[in-house]
Amino acid sequence: MIKLAINQNRLVQNLRYAFTDKATVIAELMQNARRAGSPWVDISFDDTEKTLTIRDQGCGIADFQQILTLAQSEWSEGVQDEEFPFGMGFFSALFAANEVEIISRNRKVSFKTEHALAFGEINDEPMDIVNLAIKKGTVIRLFGVELTCTEVEYAVLKYAKGFPIPVYFQGQLIDRPRAVNADFIESDIGLVRLAKNTNILCYLQGMPISSSPNNFHVNGNVVHLSSIFKGRMPDRDTLVNQTDEEKKIKEAVRQLWRNKLLSLKMEMNEVEFANAYWRLAGDWNIRDVFNDHSYLPAEILSCYDETPRFVGCVTNSYMIRSNHGVSKTQVESGEIVLCYGSPEYDDEVFWSAATLAKRLNWIYVDPSLLSEGHWALSHIVDLSSLPVDVDYIPIADVKFMGLQVWTNVVLCQSYTLTSGKYSVVVDDESVFVRGNKLLTPENSKGVESLRQIDHYICNDDFDHASHDEDTGLLICLVNAERRKLVGGSQVDTMQNVLMTGHLNSLGCLAESVFITRIDENLNAEIIQICEDDLNHFNQFLETLSSSRRFSSSSSDGLIQPS
Repeated sequence: MIKLAINQNRLVQNLRYAFTDKATVIAELMQNARRAGSPWVDISFDDTEKTLTIRDQGCGIADFQQILTLAQSEWSEGVQDEEFPFGMGFFSALFAANEVEIISRNRKVSFKTEHALAFGEINDEPMDIVNLAIKKGTVIRLFGVELTCTEVEYAVLKYAKGFPIPVYFQGQLIDRPRAVNADFIESDIGLVRLAKNTNILCYLQGMPISSSPNNFHVNGNVVHLSSIFKGRMPDRDTLVNQTDEEKKIKEAVRQLWRNKLLSLKMEMNEVEFANAYWRLAGDWNIRDVFNDHSYLPAEILSCYDETPRFVGCVTNSYMIRSNHGVSKTQVESGEIVLCYGSPEYDDEVFWSAATLAKRLNWIYVDPSLLSEGHWALSHIVDLSSLPVDVDYIPIADVKFMGLQVWTNVVLCQSYTLTSGKYSVVVDDESVFVRGNKLLTPENSKGVESLRQIDHYICNDDFDHASHDEDTGLLICLVNAERRKLVGGSQVDTMQNVLMTGHLNSLGCLAESVFITRIDENLNAEIIQICEDDLNHFNQFLETLSSSRRFSSSSSDGLIQPS
């Protein structure tokens, strides 16, 4: 026959590894003071002597044996039912110190912790309490505590933040910014004080739960959990079924925020309400609160600031945040047009729609920022599916062959973009359209739209060198074609060819004739010969060549020039 058995010596010795850290003893003794009904707890630490002292004015300890009995608790029936004490808290003191002294109810006990952990007998003794400060309550002194004063202070500050009774350290009252006060509201999970963010700071029996951010400067929704939540043994720094309980807590706080926003929506000006709480509603995934709200805040709206283009991993960097929000009336009347959509891949060529939206000052809004059923969704123009007619009269059509971009550059005076009742004439901004054409009107060099054709991304970084090279070459090509159209000189174009070698990219130089002189500093002096003078120039060259042949044959001195 076998049965469950316990090796009590090993069990007790191994308990030292159950507590989170040495400072846990401070939390446990603070809890004991609170459960004893003390109106305050006073903590002091002598860094030289390494002595930690905890005083309270609670009911005191009736039987010292109770605190040294594992898994047995002397607390009242009410405390037992409400908080389910494990009867293990004081054992943290045995592992944090070399020696312990306890004074309570006119009796005193002191012992070496090593002796106690070896199950040695400990005698308590009556004493005459002369000091009125300890006639009521309990004083516990721990000697040989391996903590610094800084570590003790940090622990006290952390544990005091949400503690229900005043806490003193080194004689100074400690701030308790997360303790229950009139700002807390009742809920299914306990008492909650809401804050305008999604941080949740949980406390159980006045002590922080470890999954909560405990940084001194963190602000958040403070939750003092009810007794339906159970802390994990031995020091309750986490919850039983922590993951599931956290989901339950988060959902409860989310619902509290929903209720608060619904209430505030009825009380506040619609513009002020949207500006103040739109982002928070999104963070809590309760944007549906705004579905019937007739105002869109500026923080979710963007305006075109530059030519639309591929932007790689940076979303819509050619846009800026709108300076103002938009009302439902403005949208429904047509005063404001909402739009969405930006080409992301090479086969998405709806730059004409994006350019139309930019030129007409449409407002950009991402539908994902609106909850299903929001009134604005039915008014947003999807640029990716917007039919746009592009009308222009080509003046020249030339091939451009750059490092990253190969396309046809179509020069025109202007082009017109039309979609239904919307239309705009553009003469100062290029646009890439289907058919691999870069429309370049008279007041544009075309370079602003190079990134409508290619991302210029190499190894996840923007390729500035290639973009700069293509920019310079495109400017040269456009300038050369425009000079050709008016019969202007291409000397500057030829000069660029000598510097860059990009002759194949400049078809406008075909059938051109230049005279180039290189001076002593290797600078090129270029003269272009027009077609009318070409025959005269060739005759001059033939005459020059004949003269040189004659001079060579007469070098024997038979014929001398006069």
